[in-house]
Amino acid sequence: AYLPSCVFGPVIDAESHARLLKEIDDAEKSAKLLYRGPMKEGGNFVPAAIFEVSDVRHHLMQDELFGPVLA
Repeated sequence: AYLPSCVFGPVIDAESHARLLKEIDDAEKSAKLLYRGPMKEGGNFVPAAIFEVSDVRHHLMQDELFGPVLA
């Protein structure tokens, strides 16, 4: 979707939710955060996150996260 306000469904479970939020927080230390959507209360919703990376070997470019994280 070209609008950051689009709606994403929840991820599969609480474990995936926690893992994705940690991946986003960790990525902020090694990549430039361009956009992070607002957190939604209740459920396993993960906000969209868009990062700029300068190396194709960056883990965001190499690992499939199964969530709304774009590099």
